[in-house]
Amino acid sequence: MGLIVGTASAGAARREPLGLPCDEIGALVSRVALAVVCDAERARSITEALLARFRSLPSSAPVDDSARVFVARAAYEAAMTALAEDGGPGPDSGTPAAEHDAHADGARLAVLSTLEPRARAIVVLRDVEGLELAQISGVVRSDEGVVATELFRARRALGRSIGSATDPITG
Repeated sequence: MGLIVGTASAGAARREPLGLPCDEIGALVSRVALAVVCDAERARSITEALLARFRSLPSSAPVDDSARVFVARAAYEAAMTALAEDGGPGPDSGTPAAEHDAHADGARLAVLSTLEPRARAIVVLRDVEGLELAQISGVVRSDEGVVATELFRARRALGRSIGSATDPITG
């Protein structure tokens, strides 16, 4: 079962908060939250809460990368707050992220879960979402050089954890 939350009921007008399609917002929030919390149920809860919040925003914003960065930052901060409130990450608590999907995504998430939450978020934002380092530094509110270093170290750790040079994100 995926984490993308349904965004419109049958026959209902489809809102596009921040100028982005609701499905795109839901998918982005889901991936970032799941990368941080490593728990499908917690990520789903974060996604639902943020989608409800975003639906109340005006839909007149232009579609551009700044809207995606805004959504990613909100997802990252909500997930990090959830971790702090719940006592930390937990593939061992709730439903492990790796169990949400029996296919390659589950295996990739299992490998990602070996990293710290911030490093997981940086890897997903760069290698899955395609954000530039400058954009990621805005999401995690850190210097671009620090983000580049963390990304390098996370990729190196991921390579060691799977025992090969294969990219754990793209396969």
